[in-house]
Amino acid sequence: MQDLEADSKLINAVLAEQVGAVERAMAGICPVVALLQRVSLMTETTIINFNLEIARDVARSRAQSLAALSPGELTGAIDQMDREVALFGNVIVNPPPPLDLELQPILAVEYHDIRKNLEILAQD
Repeated sequence: MQDLEADSKLINAVLAEQVGAVERAMAGICPVVALLQRVSLMTETTIINFNLEIARDVARSRAQSLAALSPGELTGAIDQMDREVALFGNVIVNPPPPLDLELQPILAVEYHDIRKNLEILAQD
């Protein structure tokens, strides 16, 4: 687990360096994010780092759980984690009520043209 902790810290440092670039890319695609940045209601860490902290904690907990398993138990545990991640991803792609209604103001002003979004992202 010591090696895992060192790797985790290195990965966290790499991710932290990317926060500003990710938020700038988000602002290019979502005018609401750009507006929040312009009126200083958002810093580079407000949106992204909060979720990264949760993701890091979950990843660390899952790694510790897997490390405690026998080789015969690993496949089943990993398969279960895969199912949980797929369910979570589906919620992100298809938010359930009432979250779907709360996201409507943002979705209404986002650019839905994939080609345009890719062009915006390619500019960075």
